[in-house]
Amino acid sequence: MNGREYLMRFVIEPIFILMIGIGIVLAERSCNDDKANEAPKVSKVKHKKTVDEVPDELLPIYATAKTNYQPEPERRVIETPVHTPEPSKEAQAMPTVANDVQAFQAAVNDERNRRQAIDAEQNTKQAVAPVAKPKLDSNIIPTVTLGNPEITGNLSKSSIQKVVKQNIAKVRKCYENELAINHELKGKLTIQWLIDEGGYVDRIGLLETTFNNNHIENCIEDAIEYWRFPAPKGGESVHVAYPFEFETKLKTSSKKKTPK
Repeated sequence: MNGREYLMRFVIEPIFILMIGIGIVLAERSCNDDKANEAPKVSKVKHKKTVDEVPDELLPIYATAKTNYQPEPERRVIETPVHTPEPSKEAQAMPTVANDVQAFQAAVNDERNRRQAIDAEQNTKQAVAPVAKPKLDSNIIPTVTLGNPEITGNLSKSSIQKVVKQNIAKVRKCYENELAINHELKGKLTIQWLIDEGGYVDRIGLLETTFNNNHIENCIEDAIEYWRFPAPKGGESVHVAYPFEFETKLKTSSKKKTPK
């Protein structure tokens, strides 16, 4: 055993153990002293003194205080009632989800039945077969004859007539529709319109007519309104008054000769 081990085993360790023991003893003494010096607990319950416990010199004061003592009146909390207005008769009679579920459900059912009735009526109208339009007799041939137009402006007559002839089928269709109703319908009318600087029909109207038939007159005006003409020279508008004559011809049946 060397000197260092001897010093740790027989000198330092005993001293360390002795110091721990002294610390424990001092701690126990300190705890006992604290318990001895602790003040007794004072009861929070107030002790009501009697007349025998009051000193003699304070008896007159005690008697006067007891005679004049008046207990404090008890405090009462007065609750103010909340005034709730009563609902009107109309409001009481009105059904709501909260107070009358049956009435509300009945209203919903009535609305559903009303919508179903409307849908059924619309379906019935759609199911009805449309009225067949009268057809033109196959032996009747409608014809449209173009008159001599009056033109005012920088646009040639030939260019205007070319556009009218290209769209004459739409004018003839208007005549055919009314001819299917009245097989003897025929007459003349003159339509006037204004061609703007771009070649579009700006204004259109009826100048003369012998038909006295608004359907055919309006139909022809609506057709001409969408025609497109060449742009006038100089950027000025051109006024056109164009006559149309409508009549019918009967189809002739040609018999073929049989060879002998």
